[in-house]
Amino acid sequence: MGDKKSPTRPKRQPKPSSDEGYWDCSVCTFRNSAEAFKCLMCDVRKGTSTRPRLKNVDRSSAQHLEVTVGDLTVIITDFKEKTKSPPASSAASADQHSQSGSSSDNTERGMSRSSSPRGEASSLNGESH
Repeated sequence: MGDKKSPTRPKRQPKPSSDEGYWDCSVCTFRNSAEAFKCLMCDVRKGTSTRPRLKNVDRSSAQHLEVTVGDLTVIITDFKEKTKSPPASSAASADQHSQSGSSSDNTERGMSRSSSPRGEASSLNGESH
């Protein structure tokens, strides 16, 4: 049993990046220097984002816009929305289904409301007479 504990796992190595001198913040996409342990723009620590990744963007459509004020340059990355989105189409059909389902529910409720008093009244009238 002591032998099983003796080999230790090597620590996880950071993923190699194409630009060794920079890393992109997973929250705001700001390009930080490799030495930075947290994002200079939003203060999120490197590699520990808890915000879910956007699903409706086309990552291949990245356009970088550089804005310079004084001696500070900020690179803004803009992504286009995905044109074909299977989850959106299924959500749309689900919305249509829920709308038709809710309208039929309302109709059934309306019928039951209007028919219940009549039924009760007629049965009460029938019993009392």
